[in-house]
Amino acid sequence: NIIFNGMLCLNILLLFFVIMSNKLIVPAWLQVIGRMHPLLLHFPIVLLVLYILWSVVIISKKLNDPLLIEIGDWLLLIGALSAVITALMGIFLSKEPGYNAEALLYHQWSGLSISFLSFGLYAFKKQVLNFKYLSPVIGAGFLVLIVFTGHQGAGITHGDNFLMAPINLIKVKPVVAIEDAFVYADMVQPIL
Repeated sequence: NIIFNGMLCLNILLLFFVIMSNKLIVPAWLQVIGRMHPLLLHFPIVLLVLYILWSVVIISKKLNDPLLIEIGDWLLLIGALSAVITALMGIFLSKEPGYNAEALLYHQWSGLSISFLSFGLYAFKKQVLNFKYLSPVIGAGFLVLIVFTGHQGAGITHGDNFLMAPINLIKVKPVVAIEDAFVYADMVQPIL
């Protein structure tokens, strides 16, 4: 109950920061916490994906072992808690200059969705489990949302098309002898 109530407070704080984001000024000590966003973000991803796989196995096998159900509950609880903490850190980090506003917007809203939806799933998990096909559908939706959010974050951090860059054909310009080189086209433009 303490963790759940703390998570509720953090989600309300997160919602407040999002609503007031135009007026939000992040002090230096919170910027340090915000810069830990890339360090912590893998934790909720792994826990939520484990919970999704765990719940699909539990539901499909119809295992009613209380220990197995409790393990799933803890995976979801800690995953949802770490998701809201990661989202708060992301809000702090987003206030620093130098980010593409459109990519940041998609990443921010999908990350907020993960935080709010994981909290809601934990709050209403018993009702969700009463419907046989609802849990796998929610799990599939969560996986798609997690992949989309991660892709948007990778684009912000590593640049556009980071994921597919190794398999895309890159046209390599042949090396030109210095005597035949055009100053701008062969020497300056490649550097820029």
